[in-house]
Amino acid sequence: MGGVGLGSLLAVYQYDWSIFFRSIFLPDGQILSGVWLTVSIAVTAQIIGVILGTLAALARMSKTTPLRLFAGFYVWFFRGTPLLVQISFVFYGLSVS
Repeated sequence: MGGVGLGSLLAVYQYDWSIFFRSIFLPDGQILSGVWLTVSIAVTAQIIGVILGTLAALARMSKTTPLRLFAGFYVWFFRGTPLLVQISFVFYGLSVS
């Protein structure tokens, strides 16, 4: 069973460091727009999370029982389900019309 071993493959392959450095220090427009989109989504999600968390905390301290129960369910649901499941609910739930 003749074949090429891993050692010979590693000896033949030469990594092109110029591509790496060019991607890091001189990114093209698509990379920059992707970075901008990622940062803007992250900042927006943090702001929404702080607002919803503050409202949930205030509702948990409320004297109104339905409000306190709803806030308890909200906290239980979002802390108890994995993020990937929540993303799936939002993605597939919003696409249903």
